[in-house]
Amino acid sequence: MSENNKYENIERELKKAREIQKLLLPQGMPNIDGAKLAFKYEPAHDLGGDFLDFYYKKSEEQLGFFICDVSGHGVPAALLAVMVKMSLQLWGEHISDPVGTLKKIHRSLHGKMGEHFLTAIIGFLCLKTGALKIARAGHPPVILINKDGEFSRINSEGTIIHEQIEIFLIEYAGRLHQNETLVLFTDGLTEAVSPDGKMLEEKGLINMLEKHKYKNPDEICNNVLTETFEFAGGKNNLKDDLSLFIIKYTKEKN
Repeated sequence: MSENNKYENIERELKKAREIQKLLLPQGMPNIDGAKLAFKYEPAHDLGGDFLDFYYKKSEEQLGFFICDVSGHGVPAALLAVMVKMSLQLWGEHISDPVGTLKKIHRSLHGKMGEHFLTAIIGFLCLKTGALKIARAGHPPVILINKDGEFSRINSEGTIIHEQIEIFLIEYAGRLHQNETLVLFTDGLTEAVSPDGKMLEEKGLINMLEKHKYKNPDEICNNVLTETFEFAGGKNNLKDDLSLFIIKYTKEKN
């Protein structure tokens, strides 16, 4: 087989792998009574190590949300992200226990991670009352846009998920009010670098969000992604996978 044929075969296989990886992400957003959701996912290479998901328990008006970032890039990181997806199969049975679910992921990945690690956030939102629980395993904190349009960080403590580290998590418990918004992201967004070497950082992300905070989640996601590409001098200049997940609580009564 010629070198050109080998290269073409590899490209075809990577294309198939990219298509499969996209199928692991949420396929469209259902009509959720009490919340609006939107996300964007952009791998920096052919395959990425970011993953996000949600679980909507309509009968009990409960919403679970999840985002993670596997260290490294390419096939190894993507395979580990698939294992994370598999470990969430029974998530609905424990949707109101974010800490317990992250510990379950840690147990399910034991012996399979090698030198890799992952950071993650998992949350639970009661759509009836706005009650919110969040567990954070070394991941960038959730940004909260409150009902007055002010920004704060939900910065619960937690270690990364790693073979050699005993997991430690402290659950955040609070309450959302109508039209308050949660912003989850991976550090590929805040670590985007401009052509002159300036990093976007959390401050830059908040400046973007400030301009679009009263828009719907889809518009926020689209605008932030577009502006991040512009900041980096083009999508192809991204050095890391980028994920953004917006959750707006819309219930009229709390």
